[in-house]
Amino acid sequence: TLGVPNKVLMEAIVSQMVGAGLDKYAPRDVAMIVTAHATLRIPLGKSEAAAIAEHILWDPTQFTPVSLVSIIWAFAKLGIREEGLLGAVAGLAADPKFLARFRAWDVSRLAWAYATLGALNPA
Repeated sequence: TLGVPNKVLMEAIVSQMVGAGLDKYAPRDVAMIVTAHATLRIPLGKSEAAAIAEHILWDPTQFTPVSLVSIIWAFAKLGIREEGLLGAVAGLAADPKFLARFRAWDVSRLAWAYATLGALNPA
């Protein structure tokens, strides 16, 4: 990063994405926008974070492991704790067939995010 966060621009981008309908954006694009916010340390609004989490929960399998991990990592970096999303991704990652699709880097980033958020999966 060049270290030039433009808060107004980033807020406008996420507002447009959520307002236009997240289904109009490819999962990798959603992940990239959320990751950009985290990288620049520009917070997401509670309603935007909730909308993104709800969109993922509608069908988490539409997201690749990289996209899911990127979003969970970004949420952790921003201190966003969406319990439903964390539980759903933990459930998916507990499935050996799904976890086999993850690269070692994805697994380590996912572990970091859950540790950072102190997320527990009671199952």
